[in-house]
Amino acid sequence: MMLILPLIGYCRSGKSLIQGAQGWYWRLSEFNPAQQADRQSRFAGQVSELQARFIPLTADAPALDDHSFALILAERFLSLPASAFNNPQLISRFGPDYDFRNKRLPVWQLDYASGRVFIDTQTGQLIEQQHSSSKWERYSFSFIHKWGILQPLLGRDGRDQVVVGFMVLVLLLAVLGFAMRLKRRA
Repeated sequence: MMLILPLIGYCRSGKSLIQGAQGWYWRLSEFNPAQQADRQSRFAGQVSELQARFIPLTADAPALDDHSFALILAERFLSLPASAFNNPQLISRFGPDYDFRNKRLPVWQLDYASGRVFIDTQTGQLIEQQHSSSKWERYSFSFIHKWGILQPLLGRDGRDQVVVGFMVLVLLLAVLGFAMRLKRRA
């Protein structure tokens, strides 16, 4: 009974049964009580869980943590050995390499010879696989297409105001051009 009470208090966010490399585990995660639902908090990279605990179902199963579980999942998804992955990082903020369209934090980033993968250990999913050949395309999309180059200078709200101002200017020029065409026909 003493073992059950701490686990119930610990697991207020989620629990899942997962298969590790050498057995089955309960993955218990603690939710983030400071999580906010506002736009700024989501863009700033607010994590949904604080930490996770892995409890083996058999006594002889080796210890497991999120980092090890991310490696196991990457091996399964890409059919590569664990030694092929390097530079594992827990990503807790959105940026040019991992942007808001994925909407999941935290995730593990694992690099390998021809790219990188992002793994969500909370759901056990491969969130994104990026190839090295598409690096410049991702950066041009983040900085030019999404006007991200203005964000360090003006902030998110300032960038949005510049984009809206530019759109208003384009619409104004279109209306003026249409008016000139009507005047020319008349």
